[in-house]
Amino acid sequence: MIALPKDNENERKIQSIESITDDMLIYVDGEKYTKEDLDYLDPKGLKSITIYNDKKAIEMYGDKAKNGVAVVETNWNKPPA
Repeated sequence: MIALPKDNENERKIQSIESITDDMLIYVDGEKYTKEDLDYLDPKGLKSITIYNDKKAIEMYGDKAKNGVAVVETNWNKPPA
C-alpha cells in the first residue's frame, strides 16, 4: 500500500467549510451562496475562509448575520472589469 502525502492545508479548508451552518450568511468572492452551493467548491481553489460570529458579524452585515457570516475567497481567475 502506498501512503499518499497528507494535504494539511486542504484538510483545514474542508474542516472550515464543514463548520459553516445552513443559517449563516455565506459569501464567495462577494457573491451570496448557500451551504449547498459550497459542496461544489474545490478546496484547492480556495484562498481563504473567514467566519465571523456574534457582534462582529452583525456589525459588518447587519441583523441578518445574527447566525454568523462565512466569507470565502477563491483563487479563481476573474475576467478584467
